Amino acid sequence: LTRDAVAFLAEKNNITVATEETLDLIPGPTHLSQFKTAVTTSRVVVISVRGEVFRELMLYAYDMGLINGDYIFICINYYTQKRVYGDFSWQQGNHRDADLREALTAVFWFNYFEPPTSEYKSFQ
Repeated sequence: LTRDAVAFLAEKNNITVATEETLDLIPGPTHLSQFKTAVTTSRVVVISVRGEVFRELMLYAYDMGLINGDYIFICINYYTQKRVYGDFSWQQGNHRDADLREALTAVFWFNYFEPPTSEYKSFQ
């Protein structure tokens, strides 16, 4: 769904999609090679994954020196329901927290609307 929406908007606005990569749901060793493919063919990277995978990818970006402004990472964050979409926070209580916090300065967040109602909060 997200991939289709990005492809549609890109085509409509005469933007070339250089590559598409589908990642496993769980962080793993193949993510680095897929991430490298994406950043060698594009300077704009759209990411729509669970929070754990997102954090992993942004640490790759940090380690590869890609957060200096030459690249932009667009994160599509559907909802803040951690059980379903994972934890997107930079605060994980480990030695990479500061690196991840800095890496997130290169991210443009696209968040879906979350109603401020008590009904939604109890649903969430």
